[in-house]
Amino acid sequence: GTMIRIRFRNLNDSPDAGETFVQVFDEILRQQFDGTPDNTTIGVEVRHPALSYPAFLPFMPKKKLNAQWVLALLYKIMQSEEELNLDDELLLSFTSVIVPQKGAGWHKRQRGRWASWFSRMCDKGGCIQQILNKDNLCAARAIIVALAYNNREADPAAYKALRRNDRGATAQTKSAQDLMDAAGLPDAPCGPDEIKCMEQALLERGMSVQVKVFAKDCCNALLYSGTEANEQVYLYLHDGHYDIVKSPSGFFNSSFYCKHCDKAYSNRYKHRCKYVCTKCDARVPCAIGERKHCAICNCNFNSVECYDRHLAVNQGSSRCMRFKLCRMCRKGYPTNRQHVCGAAKCRNCGKFYKETHYCFIQPIVDTPNKKRVAPGQQL
Repeated sequence: GTMIRIRFRNLNDSPDAGETFVQVFDEILRQQFDGTPDNTTIGVEVRHPALSYPAFLPFMPKKKLNAQWVLALLYKIMQSEEELNLDDELLLSFTSVIVPQKGAGWHKRQRGRWASWFSRMCDKGGCIQQILNKDNLCAARAIIVALAYNNREADPAAYKALRRNDRGATAQTKSAQDLMDAAGLPDAPCGPDEIKCMEQALLERGMSVQVKVFAKDCCNALLYSGTEANEQVYLYLHDGHYDIVKSPSGFFNSSFYCKHCDKAYSNRYKHRCKYVCTKCDARVPCAIGERKHCAICNCNFNSVECYDRHLAVNQGSSRCMRFKLCRMCRKGYPTNRQHVCGAAKCRNCGKFYKETHYCFIQPIVDTPNKKRVAPGQQL
């Protein structure tokens, strides 16, 4: 990021204060980002002595950012603040991020650790399905094939015809071209803006689809997430090309993937977000109805359905068996761990303490034919 301090003299008394600010800001942008790539996005933070907290401009493409956006933000603040003296020192902080290049045709990949990981992911039984093409339709091809993959059990013949990547894959090419034409897109590489147009074209066809794109240049993090919809499609952007992520949980080497908060996790009972019920571990928040109390685990539930779900046995246990609420201190604890009211467990020695506790890191205990464990831990 870059931080720039600006101080004007008698700008408040100038009749062309806005024009002067535009010229200064445009000159700053030209000096700072003249040599950066066209796919650079810039975010701006504005600080001023009259503001109680900083003002922010969201990230936008370099060619779109200009002084008018900053002026509009300042005028909005001027309506809510009593005084905003433009002659005071103005602090502008610029943060630039280079967006990964748009996806086009398939080409030779680079070598290294990533190449070996990608090869494993694309093997039979892997979570990535490659799109092999020499045109600019890889994004549209990936979306079409991913939709067929999601519906493969109901229509296996359609998925078998669309997933072909050889020269005879006319069904895939025709469907991808139809999607590009419906979205009004030219024959050119596609980025987040073009994918958003494809989502709108699918919505006009009666298909509510949310496309999510993971990018190699972002350390495999989420680059784009469309408007929340009934069906999700996951793509992987790497080296200017799109492939299909058939399983986001497998992509992140985890057991589960939350489509709402976009987090991978391995323990379904420890995942917490606003879309998961903390009472019965349901994947959707339970509606509040007739509350019911469980005498076994001492927990209260939002409705009768929520109560019934916490009693359901899954893989040999239920929520009621795994978690209880202490009747004395009203704190929850898992049943496979010891609970002492008002005490915490020391991670070093494994003992419970209620006040100040001092101990040393314990030595590792060697047990024959068993794992090395520390004192206080269960074998």
